[in-house]
Parts: sequence; structure tokens; C-alpha cells
Amino acid sequence: MLRALLVVLFVLFAGPALAQQSLCGVRVLENGGPISSSAIDANGPVIFYNSAYFDGPVGANFLRFHLAHECGHHMNGDVARAMQDPGGTAARLKSIELNADCLAARLLVKAGDVIPLQTATTKFTAVGDKPTNAGFPTGLERAAEITRCTADLG
Repeated sequence: MLRALLVVLFVLFAGPALAQQSLCGVRVLENGGPISSSAIDANGPVIFYNSAYFDGPVGANFLRFHLAHECGHHMNGDVARAMQDPGGTAARLKSIELNADCLAARLLVKAGDVIPLQTATTKFTAVGDKPTNAGFPTGLERAAEITRCTADLG
């Protein structure tokens, strides 16, 4: 599980194409690796994504959610903490992911971009009570967290 976490959080090899923008000012690179991940490389914070997971209009909306989610990891300090204490991060992975989902939802609402939230909620609900990745929350937990975090934002 720790190896999977490190792959998700610290994909260190990226392709050269800068393709998207993040809501938090962090560089975004397409790399053909996991669906999305965050790291700190020699040039500073970076978000990676695999474009193969994000085809079509629904995919573009889901990508915006994932980019905001990865912003959440950077803004919450998850990436830096994981570099210092990978074992501690593994033990708290479910909570870390839900916190990043919450911040993503709030960032997107603040930006006036709610379609990605609807897309993410639909996709996570379809996953049901299965984890969305090893050690991650279930799809239903993630959908509920998005709803909870945006309830007071109108």
C-alpha cells in the first residue's frame, strides 16, 4: 500500500507538455501515469495527469475536479508531509483524500465551476461502496464529502 501511495503522490517523471492550468497556481503536466498525482520536483510543486482517463466532455469536467483535488493536496501540505513521513501518510490516506476532495469542491464552487463537481459526484456514486483506489475512501464516501463541503456555499 505504501508503494501505491508513493506512486500516486510522487510520480517524478513527467512528459514535456504543459497542458492545463490549476486553480492554485501549481504547474500541471500530462505524463501518461496514474489518473492524477502531485509531487514536488526540482522546479517546485507540480500536478501530473494522464489524459487517457479524461476523454470527451465528461472527461474534461472530471479532469477539472482532479486538478482541483491535487491542488488540495498541495494546499493542505499533504505532498510535503508525505515526503517527510511516508508511513504516516499511508496510515491517514483515507482522511487525506477526503480533505483534498473537500478543498477541491470549495475551490471549484469559488471559481464558479460546478459542473466538475456534478461529474465527480456522479462518477463516485457509480463506484458505490468500493474504494476508489487502494486505501482510498469509497465512491459513496467521496460523493458525500463533496456534497457536505459545498452545502454552505449555496
